[in-house]
Amino acid sequence: MTLRNILNNNGVVLLIALILLCIFLSIYNSQFYSIQNINSILRSSSTVMIVAFGMTILITSGEVDLSVGTLFSFVTVIVMDVINSTHSILLGFLAVFSFCLLVGFANGFVRTKLKVNSLIGTLAMMLILQGSVYLYSMSAIYNNHNIPTFSFFGQGFVGFIPAPAIIMIFLLPFFVFLL
Repeated sequence: MTLRNILNNNGVVLLIALILLCIFLSIYNSQFYSIQNINSILRSSSTVMIVAFGMTILITSGEVDLSVGTLFSFVTVIVMDVINSTHSILLGFLAVFSFCLLVGFANGFVRTKLKVNSLIGTLAMMLILQGSVYLYSMSAIYNNHNIPTFSFFGQGFVGFIPAPAIIMIFLLPFFVFLL
């Protein structure tokens, strides 16, 4: 295998870039490989990875959804509001899944029945969600419930692995199966 063949492989080039970036960051900051930093990276990247799983399936089908980031911010407001009102994590998650399903059906209807390009339709949905989350929350929703189980999903650990990373790893086979 020649160097040219290796460099023509996108996966190898990305791996080399990642290794170089890690080397640079470890030289620049001695705390880069600390347990706290690795846990922080795992925790923050896990939610993005879960969204990326869904986007991968969507892009593979030739479509795109620009509203996922705004939807992600809106559901955090919804789950916090429902849990604050009901003190039920289950109702909070059901409200979030129902809302996501509703937005997904709306995006799907606009794409399939109204024949609007997914880029345009989801851009419109993104703008609708941005305005709606502001109106819904009046720009402030606070964590008033202090339910430890809810905090565990975002901040907890299973052993030394952050809970969001465990959730991401648990969902990965499902999305691999869908692909």
